[in-house]
Amino acid sequence: MIVQGDFGPFETTMPERWHSWWARGLSIINTPDIGAAVAKAPEVLKRVDLTRLSPNECLMLGHALLLGGRLNDAWTVLASAAEEASKENVSFAQWIWCSAAWAAWLAGDEAKLKQATDEVFTVVEADWSDKATWNMRHWCAGWISGEATEQEFLAGCTRQPWNHGAPFFVAERLLRDRKLDEAKAAYERCVRQCEAVGDPWPLGWAKWRVKQLEAKQTRQ
Repeated sequence: MIVQGDFGPFETTMPERWHSWWARGLSIINTPDIGAAVAKAPEVLKRVDLTRLSPNECLMLGHALLLGGRLNDAWTVLASAAEEASKENVSFAQWIWCSAAWAAWLAGDEAKLKQATDEVFTVVEADWSDKATWNMRHWCAGWISGEATEQEFLAGCTRQPWNHGAPFFVAERLLRDRKLDEAKAAYERCVRQCEAVGDPWPLGWAKWRVKQLEAKQTRQ
């Protein structure tokens, strides 16, 4: 099945019933204007029952909350979605746990970061000590948890599908460490790389981060 995700169309083996959110008219997170989705995400969180949303819907909502700095809310949405997804699709659950780890990492919550990264390596099993067994989600979790160096992370991801996500997460570390000028330059490189190969992910996220940092510079 081909569905529309928060970074473009993609093929999925997820159950068809997981895609009901759009039919209910709540697809505001699925928009090319990430700024609009980020702005509306807190409102959506207040007025929906998360137990009635599919894991895919919660993933998009969680990403919008995360990119807007609502890190604790993003964790709540993503961790719940990952638990639900693991009942039917462990590969997708791994993606969601990886995003939950991202939220915990930016929030500086070591306990939640460990929980999420452990899940990434459990739901799709891999050996922490044998990086040859890692897929893209293992590499992202390994990078943000400090188990992989930047050089290892970038090299490991080049052998994985969807590898243009790697430079974005390098930039996220610079953002987390408050190295804002370096972060902005790294996001801009990510944008150029994605545009050069026509890869829609994480192009929108990187563009949004550049806008956030430009706004911060303007206020200063």
